[in-house]
Amino acid sequence: MTEPSFDPQAVSATASQKWDRMTITDDPIFGAVMENQALCQELIQRALPELTIAKLTTVEAQQTVTAGLDTHGVCYDIYGQDAAGRVFEVEMQVLPQEDLALRLRFYQAMIDEKLLHHRERYGELAAHPTYVIFFCNFDYFGKGRARYQFENRDIYDPALPLGDHRHLVIFNATATSFDHAREIRSFLDLMQKNVDTNDEYITRLQAEIERIKADSGRKGTYMKLELDFQRQLAAKEQEGMDKGIEKGKKEGRSEGITAMISLLTDQHKSKAEILATIAQLFHLSVQEAEEAYQQALTS
Repeated sequence: MTEPSFDPQAVSATASQKWDRMTITDDPIFGAVMENQALCQELIQRALPELTIAKLTTVEAQQTVTAGLDTHGVCYDIYGQDAAGRVFEVEMQVLPQEDLALRLRFYQAMIDEKLLHHRERYGELAAHPTYVIFFCNFDYFGKGRARYQFENRDIYDPALPLGDHRHLVIFNATATSFDHAREIRSFLDLMQKNVDTNDEYITRLQAEIERIKADSGRKGTYMKLELDFQRQLAAKEQEGMDKGIEKGKKEGRSEGITAMISLLTDQHKSKAEILATIAQLFHLSVQEAEEAYQQALTS
């Protein structure tokens, strides 16, 4: 049997350092900050200045939604509703994703899955306009704009809306044009680690971030989750290596990589996150990681 590669002390030390370096773009921090209803409401209001949001009645972080045992689920960063019945789903996305548009499609569908109960009429959805908002640290459409917004309209007569009350908004923190995103610009700048000290909202956000990071309980919980996660990854790698002894180390390592891809997929990690993780853990090139990912999908 090969020697275990899992070192709890090293993993804990790394997790502690990662926590201390985290910013608003890191999921644990973003989720924790947005649990503050006032901060969350103002962010959504700035993201959608055309609306008047009197009060958020629901704010939930890291909400998992599944339609059935054999269906793909989602884990929303932030799920909220306001007093008018509107639904807001907010995501922080740091790593570029080639399938972002299709992910938006699926997230939107899962919102409706949650809203419409058994035997209810489709017309019930009219009371719940939906807004899926992605804050990206990359320009998915490559146009240099800070804000892209989509609604369903007739392609022959764009002035004719479908009327399904669905709205998709994608923000680009690397933008060069902020013509349609001036209210949210300071937050996009914060994603790029540029702090506007003249913006009172950003000041409150920064204070909340520091409060959360100084909370030993939250840090301990994060470190425990990271320790458990890395232990699972190491166990999968070890299992793959052990099974592959008779086949040779190369095949055993391949099984370990496949097992990790499976584990990360089960945890609803994106393709970009999976590729980055296996590349780091197994010292793979970008091409090798992509080949391993594609092989795992067909195995």
